[in-house]
Amino acid sequence: MKKIFYKLFTIAFILGSMISCSSKENFVGTWKLLSLEKDGVAQQISKSTLTIFSDGTFSGNSSVNDFNGSFKIEGNSVTKNSALISTKMSGPQVLMEFEELYFSLLNNASQISLENDKMILKSKNLVAKFEKLDFQNKKWFLSGINLGDAVEMKEVLENSPYVIFDKNSTFSAFTGLNMVQGDFTFAEDSQKLVTSKKDGISTLAFGAPEDVQLEEVFLKNLYDAKKYSLKADELILLNENDEVLLILTENLLF
Repeated sequence: MKKIFYKLFTIAFILGSMISCSSKENFVGTWKLLSLEKDGVAQQISKSTLTIFSDGTFSGNSSVNDFNGSFKIEGNSVTKNSALISTKMSGPQVLMEFEELYFSLLNNASQISLENDKMILKSKNLVAKFEKLDFQNKKWFLSGINLGDAVEMKEVLENSPYVIFDKNSTFSAFTGLNMVQGDFTFAEDSQKLVTSKKDGISTLAFGAPEDVQLEEVFLKNLYDAKKYSLKADELILLNENDEVLLILTENLLF
């Protein structure tokens, strides 16, 4: 009986440690909201993200507004360092009601943990579950491009330009005319991303002048990228001044 009790105690201790003893670094990255409960009742949610940085600052999107703030993580305890601030866009009532709950959670969070690779964030009466986002090994289609004076949105079609960032730190891209390959490095804790081309690794197809021009700008912006931002289904590449260069959308239909 003592042996059985000891084994059960050991298993319980290990499982408890897996859930409760989480390093702060385990929470660094971009997370997609999966569910939100208020007083144990599931709430309607919209596409929302939360990015946590190693210095305790965070940012994200509620599907209506962008936001940022900071909190201190010690073990599984969360303490607010600064109040959440956000843009002031308005949207449908159902989204604004969700946003109010989401912001309440972020402003009043007191506990954080990892359970089966999901991040759990709790306040007094709210519980949210998140799944970590990863931009690698996905096909990201061009949906917006900085042409120099403004970002022009593009309809995503089957033959639209796209980028795939592989797990081995290489990328392949289709410009709308040609395939190119290159290397990239990124840092999840600071959202830095740097790309570099491989000389001679490209097809040499030609097309209409407007397609050639789009290819030139697409590649220039891709190689000028220094940072990235993840939303629920968007990968945004930015320059060192935080100006948007490319907006890429994950499209599972193509």
